[in-house]
Amino acid sequence: MGGVAFVAIAALTGAPLVAAVPAGGVAALPRVYFARRRAAHLLRVQAAWPDGLRDVIASIAAERSLPQALNALAASGPAPLQEAFARFPMLSRMLGTVPSLEVIKEELADPSILT
Repeated sequence: MGGVAFVAIAALTGAPLVAAVPAGGVAALPRVYFARRRAAHLLRVQAAWPDGLRDVIASIAAERSLPQALNALAASGPAPLQEAFARFPMLSRMLGTVPSLEVIKEELADPSILT
């Protein structure tokens, strides 16, 4: 996109140096857009954790196992966590509970919090 903008603006103005700044701005647009989408998604997931943890604790209190409680979270938990845990039932059958939780943890990781 940046290259197309550069060529178009350079053709209109006849000055490649003038075209470089707007082309750089156009080239950065997709990165900014997807960074905002990711940040909004992470905020939704973070806001859903208290309800999701209450669901898991209630399932364990009802004498379900941890994998059963997490499967229930994937099926009927808060919507952002349902998306995050959608692969958990399949992963837990293939890998086991702990490795599948590690996979989900990596998918949900917020690089700004990691040290």
